[in-house]
Amino acid sequence: MVDRVTPRLKRAPAPPVAGHGTVSDWGNPIGASRFADDTRRGLSSALMTTASQPLAPHGLVRAVFTGPIRTLRSPRHAGGTTTTWKSAILKSRATGAVRVGPLGLLGDSQKEKKHHGGPTKAVLIYGAAHYDRWRHSLEHHAADHATALRAMSGDVDASVYGYGAFGENLTIDGLVEQSVCLGDTWQIGECVLQITEPRGPCATLTRRWMRPELLAEVKTTAAAGWYNAVRVEGTVQDGDRATLIERIQTEWTLERVFHLLEGRAASRAEVQRLHDADCTHDGLRARLARRLLTPFRITG
Repeated sequence: MVDRVTPRLKRAPAPPVAGHGTVSDWGNPIGASRFADDTRRGLSSALMTTASQPLAPHGLVRAVFTGPIRTLRSPRHAGGTTTTWKSAILKSRATGAVRVGPLGLLGDSQKEKKHHGGPTKAVLIYGAAHYDRWRHSLEHHAADHATALRAMSGDVDASVYGYGAFGENLTIDGLVEQSVCLGDTWQIGECVLQITEPRGPCATLTRRWMRPELLAEVKTTAAAGWYNAVRVEGTVQDGDRATLIERIQTEWTLERVFHLLEGRAASRAEVQRLHDADCTHDGLRARLARRLLTPFRITG
């Protein structure tokens, strides 16, 4: 049985930060027994773990975004019928430090709380490198449909392509789904965040861009971003370093987890192994349990 007592984490030894964070008391999203033991080893152990693998030990915050739930007007696809809908996917770039609490960034909201937000999905990170990947399609799409995209919101220009275009809270250079692992713990600015699961591609993202095919493109590339729990509260801003504190396992990169969750077929044994892993939090474990009950989507 996994111990669910929240481990008391130390702040990362590097980089130095100003101020003091407080450990959130909402509970432990990841198996605490192994996590508590591993975190005592500190940053040097994390770097040793990644020395022989193409996994990232650091990154850099390029942009920070927050936003309220807005009433938006747009068609579901370019040229379609315009309708009204609500979402917090359009966010504004912060110009200074933003406070991060146990439920996310101050001033940020989520409309579909069943799939977004909460203690295990408090902060959404997206790899800055992906914006080069999407430039050939989304940038041209935005230019072709700029008028309709601008009309989506009265205070945010949705036709602008660049950081924040995927509704993330933090755009980070040097980190992508292939280079981080489930359960990783990172110091980002004053905060300590723990990776809980990859973001699932959703219809809100396709509607934000009026591009239905984007859903399939995200599923193919796994360039979806990932959710984090807040282990230590604090502030974050552009230019902050992201430094790996602890990597408790290297088997489950977020790319691998994403394809296991979103792929049309998967090995039953592989799904079961991730279900049973210490790096899997209870919400993700429940999702995997449901997948195990749908044998028509599972092979092996």
